[in-house]
Amino acid sequence: MSLFIGTSFTFNSNAKKPFLLDNFEDGDLINQLKTNWFSMSDSNSAMKIEIKDSGVDSIGKALFADFEIKDGIQWPWVAFGCEFDKQKQEYNLGRYNAIKFRAKGKGFLMTQIVTTSTEKTYNHYTKGVQLTNDWTTYTLDFEKFRQTWGKPVEWEPATAKGLNFTFVKGGGMSKGTVWLDKIEFVKLKK
Repeated sequence: MSLFIGTSFTFNSNAKKPFLLDNFEDGDLINQLKTNWFSMSDSNSAMKIEIKDSGVDSIGKALFADFEIKDGIQWPWVAFGCEFDKQKQEYNLGRYNAIKFRAKGKGFLMTQIVTTSTEKTYNHYTKGVQLTNDWTTYTLDFEKFRQTWGKPVEWEPATAKGLNFTFVKGGGMSKGTVWLDKIEFVKLKK
């Protein structure tokens, strides 16, 4: 006598599983989409990024950014980020509704989603958080992201092009550091 117990599996490419963009454990500035992390700033300021030990809860690796924001233009700024595609094509974030990451540092960190309709005007969808000196998990619902100036355009998650983390001069802050780790896109239950 033989007994057969069968199980059926269906693969769903639209599963609500989180997508880990980077946890930096490989020690390089290349994320899971195979694009590079980069730093940028206005012409007077400076931002340097690197991967260092002392990741989340002082274990593993994390992205470390050291910056100085200097006067000289109307809105001094520094940032680091990544594109979602090497050929600058769109990446569909439609199956997610939030970004989650761990960070520590000082200052007001603005998380920005770059889309096809915002990339030329720099009026990206933005949500800020006040950093603390301790590792903190931040979960930012896309519904809370706003464009901060210029003509608003409709949020289109299917046209995402990149991700930026930005500091602007304000509140007397001109120098700082930030640690960032375990950046992922998630689907929040609503």
